[in-house]
Amino acid sequence: MKFLNKSIFLITGKPGIGKTTLIKKLALCFDLKDICGFYTEEIREKNERVGFKIITLNNGEGILAHINFPSPYKISKYYVNIQRFEKLIIPELNLVNKRKIILIDEIGKMELFSKNFKEKIVEIFQLNKIIIATIPISKIEFIENLKASPKVKIYETTFENRNQLLKILKEEITNLLINSDYSCGS
Repeated sequence: MKFLNKSIFLITGKPGIGKTTLIKKLALCFDLKDICGFYTEEIREKNERVGFKIITLNNGEGILAHINFPSPYKISKYYVNIQRFEKLIIPELNLVNKRKIILIDEIGKMELFSKNFKEKIVEIFQLNKIIIATIPISKIEFIENLKASPKVKIYETTFENRNQLLKILKEEITNLLINSDYSCGS
């Protein structure tokens, strides 16, 4: 893989530590016309998690995984809806040529069932864009290959630093936008 991007921030940490919250807060720090991407949220019924939904930054929403969804793709008790995921996410990520910042929550096991998503991630990582993505703490070969680039900066979210990470990332991204040529082209 050839990486041209000088500003890829990968955020890792234990489940429930606040990675998605950080992505959502970062999205609010910048002009939405400069951003594309998505985040995930839990679907809860009777105080129990039953699945995950995807929300794009350009007003798309759908189910990523659910305990009652028929699918051959499964992580733990959740069946992954690859077709709906791709229908929402691929068009959203196709906006990268019109945006400076790409937010991805997350590059994880469920999302990586999609060959189209993996190809799109490799393509995006080769662009001159600011990329902020969450990744699981567990080792996955595809993600390890992404992390191997010297252009990647990894932040581990902890209870102690999760509030400071928003400020740190906002400053770094703002400095990149001011001091570099992150255009709305490639």
